Amino acid sequence: MRVRRPGKKRWTLGHAVWVSDVFAWRGSPAAWSEDVVQVDSVFLHAPDAEQRKKLHRLGDDLVIAGLSLAGGSSIDVATRDEHRAALLGPFGDPTEAA
Repeated sequence: MRVRRPGKKRWTLGHAVWVSDVFAWRGSPAAWSEDVVQVDSVFLHAPDAEQRKKLHRLGDDLVIAGLSLAGGSSIDVATRDEHRAALLGPFGDPTEAA
């Protein structure tokens, strides 16, 4: 997955996990980037041409989620469409097939 933090233009390669409504992620070992944030809501959107160009290594079928944070800011998280259910975490539809 890739994460774009508030105020940043670059996407950071990383790994993440949901713990209830908390999204914890860590950049690849050499990135020295990590964060643990409380999320209020998640919204999915299709990537625009600029985003698709920067995320080309994820493949053609990708999805971007905007995570609205408790503090009022938001972060974008991108991954392959096959990981959509994991990306939504506790905000996904429990009846939706993976």
